[in-house]
Amino acid sequence: MESNKLASKEEYVAKKKEFEALVHPIMAKMQKGIQGGFQESIKYY
Repeated sequence: MESNKLASKEEYVAKKKEFEALVHPIMAKMQKGIQGGFQESIKYY
């Protein structure tokens, strides 16, 4: 939004939703992998 002072709130919200739709599945997979790896490491202690 800082790079485009003329963008409307609706445009900003639309771009934010587009970004979140792209990022959320990736972050969910990463989180699942981190949790799985942590649980696997506990088994060895």
